[in-house]
Amino acid sequence: MAERDAALLTNAQRAYIKGEKEYRGKVEQDMIRRIRARLYNSMLDLSLAVREFPLDEIDTAFESPPPGTPGPPEQPHATEAMSDFFALKYLVHRDIELESGQTEGWRLAMDAEDGLELALNDLLGVNATVSVDVDITRRGRLENLAEETDDYADLSLDQLEALRQNEYIAPSDYAEAFLTKDKRGDLDV
Repeated sequence: MAERDAALLTNAQRAYIKGEKEYRGKVEQDMIRRIRARLYNSMLDLSLAVREFPLDEIDTAFESPPPGTPGPPEQPHATEAMSDFFALKYLVHRDIELESGQTEGWRLAMDAEDGLELALNDLLGVNATVSVDVDITRRGRLENLAEETDDYADLSLDQLEALRQNEYIAPSDYAEAFLTKDKRGDLDV
């Protein structure tokens, strides 16, 4: 695989993470410490770039990979790789998510709302209010969700769909819950 220029990680750090290069003892501990520091500081740099770098330059940066950067299938395009930021965002706050007593996904939804409002209101000059709902139904808990729910209309559409697809509720129960949600105005966009 062709190497790309150093960015968040050096080529040696990438090789270590992918298991292509091995270190031991103090050298390995130093490598891990440097990777952690780069990860943290890179998030701060991304924040700086989003908030201060001209929007047209951000657009240009993502139009196509820089010269010499391996493209798909060796490397995903940067815009495809951005979904990993949501994974990272969830992982960073997973303890808060699970220990808060609130519905899992609340912190991710709040951060997505804040990010979208920053992009729309502050950077693009659009007057917008953003509402994001994140519904997380952990696999293996669908059966409990189906058994413990008194009114399927109280569930999110994603949860209803997961229950229907996995045959925990009948299509008629799904349809009834959908109609109830529609009558209550839960489906208004």
